[in-house]
Amino acid sequence: MTIKIKKNFDLEKRLAAIQLGFIQAAPKVIRDAILVEIGSGRSPVDGGQWDRPYSASYLASIRGDIMFRFIKKLQMVVPLPGPDPVIFQFDKKPSPVNLKLSGQLLEALEVRTKLNSMIVTFKDTMRRKLGNEKKVISNSELADIHNRIGAGASGAIRRILPTVDGEDFNRTIQLKMDQLLRKVVRDSIK
Repeated sequence: MTIKIKKNFDLEKRLAAIQLGFIQAAPKVIRDAILVEIGSGRSPVDGGQWDRPYSASYLASIRGDIMFRFIKKLQMVVPLPGPDPVIFQFDKKPSPVNLKLSGQLLEALEVRTKLNSMIVTFKDTMRRKLGNEKKVISNSELADIHNRIGAGASGAIRRILPTVDGEDFNRTIQLKMDQLLRKVVRDSIK
């Protein structure tokens, strides 16, 4: 026995609703997931291990034992005894390595979605380099230093965005995107 059922499933409308729902919700979900990973001391990049802890000198700065200042006459950075007011004002913790000192860099993280793409960037506001009143650096420059060039005296690279071909976000962030897509699909069926 064969029967024919005539039903309009409105697939085009549903797909458009799914796409719109994802585009609207993704920026906050993905931004929050990236910030949770960084705040927990984990790289948001798949395989981007942050296995190098803070250097001994930076840990001493965090504890308040020592501070570093650029001496113009000597043209070099020198250690000085005592707490660093720049670091102390932010109540920096020695662990986990989470790229948070003033919070400016992480606050500048921005996720935008378009029809078939997502842009993850750092808003390019200019900021004073901590401890140096004359040096001005943008958030995207600072992110690039952490992500690709290497920060601090040790040159520690801490991957914060997948920028190399073939790289992707870590499994946790990919799962968040999958969960969001499933939620948007379920909501479109209701």
